[in-house]
Amino acid sequence: HPYDNYHVIAGQGTATLEFIRQQDNLDMLVVPVGGGGLISGAGIVVKALKPEIQLIGVEPAVVDEARRSLEAGERLPATGRKTIADGLQAGIGVMNFTLLKQTVHHLVSVSEEIGQALGMVHKHLDMVVEPSAAVGLAAALVGKLDICNRRVGFILTGGNIDAGAFHNLI
Repeated sequence: HPYDNYHVIAGQGTATLEFIRQQDNLDMLVVPVGGGGLISGAGIVVKALKPEIQLIGVEPAVVDEARRSLEAGERLPATGRKTIADGLQAGIGVMNFTLLKQTVHHLVSVSEEIGQALGMVHKHLDMVVEPSAAVGLAAALVGKLDICNRRVGFILTGGNIDAGAFHNLI
């Protein structure tokens, strides 16, 4: 399974492991949420090695099943709606939902202002990332994260985007 599998979750956790080995004084780590493999892996690593880091998940508002599931206290099915962050449309996995409840401090959702975040990453980091990667930065840009005077890490995943689509979004 591409995200609801312990081996995949462990593999995804290595991104956080590498991150905190390079930057171990974080106050907050912001991670995109779709099926939940990446944030589940991040949660395991943070809880085990740096529990003082606040783990924040971000998902597109139109596919915010993880946030709504946590609020409902049960895993809700994917809505099947579309978003420019198409890599996050899957809906939260069964194992991942359990791990989210145990490790994530907060989940937020962002609307389709993700293009602004893509442009910022491109301009300031000279990187091309896919819309799914930019949801965390989008949340910070629109004030949904309290990042003032805090050391914040953003996991930016994937560059799987057509050049024309990228330029239209930014």
